[in-house]
Amino acid sequence: MYADSPLLCPDMTGFVTANARAPSGTWDFVIDSGVPSRKWGKVCWNKAGLDSSFTVRIRAGTSVADASTKAPVSVPNCISLCNSNTEVQGQVLLVQVTLQAGLPSDPEPALYDLTVSCCGDDSSCGPGEYN
Repeated sequence: MYADSPLLCPDMTGFVTANARAPSGTWDFVIDSGVPSRKWGKVCWNKAGLDSSFTVRIRAGTSVADASTKAPVSVPNCISLCNSNTEVQGQVLLVQVTLQAGLPSDPEPALYDLTVSCCGDDSSCGPGEYN
C-alpha cells in the first residue's frame, strides 16, 4: 500500500539521542562505630572525573533501620561537619557514593579512596573505616 513512500521506515534520529541516559552507579556501605551518639566529622575522598559527576551523601542513626529513616546529607570533600549546622550523629553511618557519567568527552568518574573521621579527632571512627 505504501511501498513507494519514503516514510515507510520510521526515522528515529533525534529520538534515541534525546532519550539516551548517561550511565550511573552507586556504592552504599555502612560504618558501625560501636559508639552510641558518635559525632561524624568529615568524609574525604580522592576521585577522577568532574565534580558534577560525583556525589557523597551520608546519614546516621542508632541502627541501620533508624539511619535509613533520616534525610541524607550531601557532604563536600574534606570539610568538617563538626560545629556546623549540619551535625551528623549516631552509632551507625550510612554512606552513599553516586557516580554519574557525563558527556562522552568528559573524563570517566572513578573513586580511588574514601575515609571518614569523627569530631574530636581525625582518626578512624571504628572498624568500618574505608580507605
